[in-house]
Amino acid sequence: MGENSAYGEARRMLDAFASVGATHFIVTWTNSAGAPRRARSLRTMLQLIGGPLPSAKNDDWLDAIHISGISHADLSRTIAALLDTSVADRLNLTVRPYGDDVRFIQLDDLAADRLLRLSPAMFLIHETSPGSFQAWLAMSGAHDREFARRVKIGTQADLNASGATRIAGSFNFKDEYAPDFPCVHICEINSGRRTTPEELDQLGVVAPPEEFAPVSPPRIFSPSFATEKWPSYSKALDGAPRNRAGNGPDRSRADYWFCFLAAAWGRGIEQTAARLLEVSAKAQLMEKESKGYALMTARNAAAAVSRRPQSSPRRGSEYKRR
Repeated sequence: MGENSAYGEARRMLDAFASVGATHFIVTWTNSAGAPRRARSLRTMLQLIGGPLPSAKNDDWLDAIHISGISHADLSRTIAALLDTSVADRLNLTVRPYGDDVRFIQLDDLAADRLLRLSPAMFLIHETSPGSFQAWLAMSGAHDREFARRVKIGTQADLNASGATRIAGSFNFKDEYAPDFPCVHICEINSGRRTTPEELDQLGVVAPPEEFAPVSPPRIFSPSFATEKWPSYSKALDGAPRNRAGNGPDRSRADYWFCFLAAAWGRGIEQTAARLLEVSAKAQLMEKESKGYALMTARNAAAAVSRRPQSSPRRGSEYKRR
């Protein structure tokens, strides 16, 4: 694929997202091992779009980009330079779309035979590596994580898909593909196409809802254990297991463990959710995309606390690495 056509493919993908309501994109570069490439690359990106340069370092760079996002217009204007940088430095260029009045469901790692039933509802299908396809649904309203999970189960898609995708026209720089790295290309665009839960249900791609036992109020270990203080989120982050890419802590697990400890200390669900939004960059990001992430995490943690025997855990063992 020539350079001009690569730029065109990338802009077509961005326009497809914009056609269903995406207004901003979170942009990330990663190396062939999946590790984020921050400092120079992110500084270059901000210079290209004419944005302010944050003074923070390390993970704060990534968090700054994640929280702010880049507008569709700015990204379209600078996509050629970003693609050139990704090729020159052998970096994967990924984007995560979001908008105020649209929710996205990313169906990743689909085989070709699964696309036929889904095609009528999709606004975008692209191939990220030979024989591996990714399809995107757009729906109106606030994001429903449970419904999205049911669609992923019903389509046998990857349940761990992050909502970020390699942009068309870029190369898939994974070590397993070297030296002939595949180029991401668009298979189908249905501009402006939004679907509904009813349509997806009629297509037979929605798994039945999962049933859970009723959630009882969390048990407080003892009145003397209640405290005006909060658990340390930094310690929860430090004690979290590594993420799937192996390049940092699993921030979802850190969020859950922080909420678990808060519930064990006697904090209420809504109070814990509000606190999580103050201390967790991931929670702030997820709340933009799916209202209710913090509340759901706090509720699940409180339910787990309520199922544990009443005992007083030792403060010193709260953050042991799991």
